[in-house]
Amino acid sequence: RLDDARPRRQQLTDAINALDTAADTGLYNTIQAAYDTVLANYDPDAANLVVVITDGRDDTGDRPGISLDDLLAHLQSAPAEGQQVRVVTVSFGEDPDYQIMQRISEATGGQAYHSRDGFDLVDVLRSAVFSGIQ
Repeated sequence: RLDDARPRRQQLTDAINALDTAADTGLYNTIQAAYDTVLANYDPDAANLVVVITDGRDDTGDRPGISLDDLLAHLQSAPAEGQQVRVVTVSFGEDPDYQIMQRISEATGGQAYHSRDGFDLVDVLRSAVFSGIQ
């Protein structure tokens, strides 16, 4: 429970239900930054998991961004011996590039999930998070 006395699960569910997609998301940059943050704070007794909820598109607008190949190379080379940070992707919508999400997740030992209409997003996210914890 946090400060407002709601269980963490309810706070997470409420936050997910309030999500709205926006254009110009540098997906690959965001995944790399999240991955690097978890890696920098690596805890051998924790799940060390990055969960990305996305429309599956890397759209940096006019900002510079890294390529998919650069991201995959980084994900595979960044961890030290014995460290693993898994990236779990949860894409939603009619037309995400699911194969790319699979490649990103698989590069770290994670899994990719998809919610076609978003109505089952909470259930998909629950599966994604809790199946990734060993």
